[in-house]
Amino acid sequence: MNIAKRKIQSAEEAKKALEASKDEASKKELEAEIFQNLVDSKLYQPSTKWLFENNQCDTTEPVFMYLKKQKWLDEESSLVEQRLTQMYILPDVLPPGVVLDAKLNVDFGGEVFPGTKVDPATTQTEPKISIDCFHKEFKKYTLVMVDPDHPAPEIQNYREKFHWAICNISVNAASKEYVNGDVLLKYIPPHPAQGTKFHRYTFVLLEQPEDATPSTIQQALEASDATVRSLVEKHGFVARGLHFFRAEWSPAVSAIYKDAFGIPEPVFGPRPIVDPRIGPDGRIRNKYHNA
Repeated sequence: MNIAKRKIQSAEEAKKALEASKDEASKKELEAEIFQNLVDSKLYQPSTKWLFENNQCDTTEPVFMYLKKQKWLDEESSLVEQRLTQMYILPDVLPPGVVLDAKLNVDFGGEVFPGTKVDPATTQTEPKISIDCFHKEFKKYTLVMVDPDHPAPEIQNYREKFHWAICNISVNAASKEYVNGDVLLKYIPPHPAQGTKFHRYTFVLLEQPEDATPSTIQQALEASDATVRSLVEKHGFVARGLHFFRAEWSPAVSAIYKDAFGIPEPVFGPRPIVDPRIGPDGRIRNKYHNA
């Protein structure tokens, strides 16, 4: 009996054991065993590699799901994690140690690679986003876009601002369409204020808790202390994917404040140094003047 047939037979035996098992831990072990046997039964066949490399495969089939995930882990995820760390998305948005189980593809009229600098003129309409995940069953996710560098003058610091939120995005390993779900917060175009540093606009893919509904997610987003971290730590979401781009002020931002928001554009900068020797008229005061 060749290896492929032996692995298929092992998978069939594990399936029978799974049907008879009542222990949850044993079920998970058997499911993993079935998956690995099905992968091994085709992994080393020449046709498998050709079909995968030429994008002519069903990615819900175990062997192709495995190859898709390995490509992400071996070739791409380490670069994304490096940029997330170098640009302090970790730990500013989420704590270090987040496991990237899914790949986010962001398209603003062209693919945007993580950490790329993008002119706000090209981000005025919402991007097309697709998700590469590695599970056969459909799971529901919430996608949020945040700016952790939004200035908050009242606290003399920065505050995380939500720019977009979509929940009930249902995907599996075969999903290829752009994300579609219930929009909880309409897309707010990036508008890094003049005088501020580069803003790190961050997309976070969050696996939803089983009992989550659009209304409960909306409530979590509208909380006064709402952040991506609070969604994970207080509301049971699990971060599965991350992506970000950087943007700074350009003339396009002035138009966004005027046309989209209808408010005066804020301008930030260093506080002026007050010289007590200079009077209101701009002249040097007499040393005997009255304060």
